[in-house]
Order: sequence, then structure tokens, then C-alpha cells
Amino acid sequence: MGVSADAVTSGYRFFLGRDPESKEVVATHLGAKDEMHLARALMSSAEFAARKRHFLVRPAEIRELAHLEIESDATLAEINACLEKIK
Repeated sequence: MGVSADAVTSGYRFFLGRDPESKEVVATHLGAKDEMHLARALMSSAEFAARKRHFLVRPAEIRELAHLEIESDATLAEINACLEKIK
């Protein structure tokens, strides 16, 4: 199906913090299967890695999160109760 030129421009603004440099650059991304594939392409770029290193940090490496105790076990009843809250 592909993505629109507007989606490419929005992706550049969100992931790279700027507009695409040319219509030709936009055209190179129009063949992306969908927005998720476009996002992956932009996030795998050297520019994204250089500008957005904090997006690539694992939560365990973020000092502010190190002290948080997060429960990861839940009963089926607890999971169902949680899901009911977001429906």
C-alpha cells in the first residue's frame, strides 16, 4: 500500500526533528510498506542514532528508573481487572 508524502514529512519531524531535505528524499520513503516500516527506517538511520541516543537507552540503564520496584507477576483475575479498566 505504501505511505503518503505527509506521513514521510511527519515521520521526519517526529524522529529527526526536521523536514525532509527534498522531494526526492520523500520519494525514497514512499515505498515503505506502512507507517511502522517507515518509522523503523527512520529510527535505524545514523542521524536518528546521533540525535536521539536517549531513545535507544534501555530503561534499566536510566538512573531515575533504577530505584523503581515493578511487579511483573499477576493472576488471571488481576490481568482481567486491569484490562477492564482500559476497555
